[in-house]
Amino acid sequence: MAELPAFGVARSTGVMASLRDGASSAAPWVLAGIVCLLVLYPLIELMRQPFADLPKVWQQATQLPSLWRILWNTVVLAFGSMFLAVLVAMVLAWCRANMTGKTGAAAQVISILPMVVPPLAGVIGWAFLMSPSVGYLNVLLRKLPFLDTLQEGPFDIYSLSWIVIITGIYLIPYAFVFLQAGLANIDPRLEDAARSAGSGWWGTQFRIVLPLLRPALLYGGGVVALLALGQFTAPLLLGRTKGIDVITTQLYRLTGAPPANYPLAAFIALPIVLLALAGVAAQRSALKGGLRFVMTGKGTARARGHNALLMLPIILYSFMLVIPPIIGLVIVSLSPFWGAPLALESMSLAAFAEVMDSRASVDAVMNSIKYSAIATVCCLVLSLMVAFVATRTRGAARAVIDYVVNVPIAVPAILFGMAIFVSFALGPIMQFLRTSFGIRLYGSSSLIVLAYVILVLPHGTRMVMSGIAQINPQLEAAARVAGSTLAGAVARIMVPLLRRHLASAAMLMFILLSHEFAASSLLFGPNTQVLSTLLYGQWDTGTYPKVAALALIMVAIALAGISLIALLDSGRADWRPWRRTRNAAG
Repeated sequence: MAELPAFGVARSTGVMASLRDGASSAAPWVLAGIVCLLVLYPLIELMRQPFADLPKVWQQATQLPSLWRILWNTVVLAFGSMFLAVLVAMVLAWCRANMTGKTGAAAQVISILPMVVPPLAGVIGWAFLMSPSVGYLNVLLRKLPFLDTLQEGPFDIYSLSWIVIITGIYLIPYAFVFLQAGLANIDPRLEDAARSAGSGWWGTQFRIVLPLLRPALLYGGGVVALLALGQFTAPLLLGRTKGIDVITTQLYRLTGAPPANYPLAAFIALPIVLLALAGVAAQRSALKGGLRFVMTGKGTARARGHNALLMLPIILYSFMLVIPPIIGLVIVSLSPFWGAPLALESMSLAAFAEVMDSRASVDAVMNSIKYSAIATVCCLVLSLMVAFVATRTRGAARAVIDYVVNVPIAVPAILFGMAIFVSFALGPIMQFLRTSFGIRLYGSSSLIVLAYVILVLPHGTRMVMSGIAQINPQLEAAARVAGSTLAGAVARIMVPLLRRHLASAAMLMFILLSHEFAASSLLFGPNTQVLSTLLYGQWDTGTYPKVAALALIMVAIALAGISLIALLDSGRADWRPWRRTRNAAG
């Protein structure tokens, strides 16, 4: 590329300076206000509820049965599943770091493949396999000579230990993303130097790799712990059998059925909110302080070199997390009832036919696809604006946005569902919209889409920010020098260069939203039921073949969404007929 003339460089430098000094403009503050309205206002409105009559709420809280047991279960779930997820993710990330080329790329994809299986469907699939009495895996194991005397088990998926394990295995991909990125940023020449100085392999890992990985461990472990603290699906589906409750399931019981007690629920959730806000601040501080320990290198291989055999643990991990629950769902969906003897002549597609013939099921499937797609598009636009301000401007507005946008990761989704319902469906904004414009958000699809956008905003923003950080700001400056507006420079220069990151963000957001359950369980109305809430309703009534069929449809929707986005992302400009014609003519 030819160099710009001197005056062009001076002008571009001035444009870049004006972009970086965007805090002096009103635009970053307007965006910060929008983000705070979406994220912080619902939480503030929810936390305000118990203080209207604090003595009464305190009395109700002290009268809750087994409150301390609930708190203890929550702590065990959070730290137990976090430890399991980080430990396994550490092994997977190390295996991935010691593979190169296509093998390494395949290892990375396989490591996050379990994210495709929705936790709701996965938990149900594991329940079909490991229920103490009729679980298919338990029935098979009891045929072994040394277990044939058992009447139940040997596994009991309804215990607290298995709830922790099931929760932890679905958090492994999130921990892997952070740890794998941290290992990729470590200069392998440091390991070579340690080995040359006489250090053994284990000594190198503990003296060199682990200290350098500290920022990723702190940030990734913190995020996983906060995610585990707000886990809802496994405790709700599995804990009810033996009365095992955590804070999130208690919140659901207080607000999921009338009469809803939002002040008491908000009072119980107050420690989680404060811990989440403090956790986000602590992570940012720890990560900022730990950046000085990160060193990167170019064009070098890992200290141990390429080893394709390390793919085996990754394949085994993915196989164990994806295949068994799918097998459980397939067996039950084809059987007349859960626990029926496995006989080919008794299997049929009756459950799928019943789902397809049900208007409620079809509407729920279409609602899930529609709401997820709309929220993904809206969140992509908002994520692009937030990421641009966070990476291309300076000042207080940037700091506010960078902090607030991470809050939805730390706050449990069911708590955000409560907050959005209280603030936007019942609060002053709702009253203003109803009296001034006749708009009702209560039970509407707009409320669900709004919640979806807020919940996945951190994921989209972080992925887009990583892409913008790789783009030279001089490209935008050159467009401004040539007479383009800032919006035009972003649309013509930045967006095409961010296509891969935008597609990846859209893929992740659609996966998460297509099976979102916690917030949806509090926000859906008679005409806005989604697939996850319908699935739980069928599980609650005990129609298990239909439950299995709906769960498999949920998995298929996630796979179809990923495939479509990947197809659009992988194609070049000539995949469109009119572009092919134009290129041929040229």
